[in-house]
Parts: sequence; structure tokens; C-alpha cells
Amino acid sequence: MKHDLPLLLLRCPVSGGQLEWLADDKLARLQRSVEAAAVVDRDGDLVTKVPEAAIVCPASGWVYPVQGGIPALVPGSAIAIGQFAAAES
Repeated sequence: MKHDLPLLLLRCPVSGGQLEWLADDKLARLQRSVEAAAVVDRDGDLVTKVPEAAIVCPASGWVYPVQGGIPALVPGSAIAIGQFAAAES
């Protein structure tokens, strides 16, 4: 599913930076963190839907969940990568 959506034309709605697919190990950490009710979005709301995939802006560290093949490129739904990327070693 990951490579079905070309990211060349998409940009981070917060920073304008280029987007790329979130690495599988980080996606797994994000999914576990969401299941543990340990992730909030940029608006401060608890993230309750476990994303099937995610895209990230490496320049800003904002992660955007993908559900049903559709990325949620809405600033309020962005998740700070620091909430889960370093959560496990």
C-alpha cells in the first residue's frame, strides 16, 4: 500500500517540507503507542485510530496518519514524531 501513493507533489501542511513514508519500525512504534493511548495530535486530542500507514516530514518531525489509503494532511491531525520514535530502543 505504501508505494501506491506518490509523495513527490505532496507537502507538509505545517512546514511546507517534503514528505516521505514513515519507516516500518517507527510505524510499528506509532501503532503500539496509539493502542496504549499515549499519542496526542497537534490539536491536543488523543489519537484513537491506529493508522495503517503514515507519512512524515523529516524537516519538521510531523507525522500524518494514513487510513484507507488516504493521508490526513490536516495540520490538527499531525503527530509529533518525538512522542513515539524514541519510545523504544
